[in-house]
Amino acid sequence: MSSSIQLDVGGTIFKTSKSTLTRFDGFFKTMLETNVPIEQNQSGHIFIDRDPTHFQVILNFMRESSRRGSSRFRRHGEENFKRSKLLLVGGTHGTM
Repeated sequence: MSSSIQLDVGGTIFKTSKSTLTRFDGFFKTMLETNVPIEQNQSGHIFIDRDPTHFQVILNFMRESSRRGSSRFRRHGEENFKRSKLLLVGGTHGTM
């Protein structure tokens, strides 16, 4: 079973698994599987300095991670899809 991870994205807490976050090469995989320093808030949650508005959609995309999930994700808007690609593929310096 994959370990539970709590993210503080712009002040909103999201709980997910490490396996979900590391499913795609990019920002989270680099952050969690290398020696890159991880910024944590006072509660020990991994701090991501981004607007949390669209993050739930992005997290659901990572959870589903199938072609069907991808097309369903696109229904939420092309802009959200672009944001997810930047975050998932952007490496440690990706932007949302």
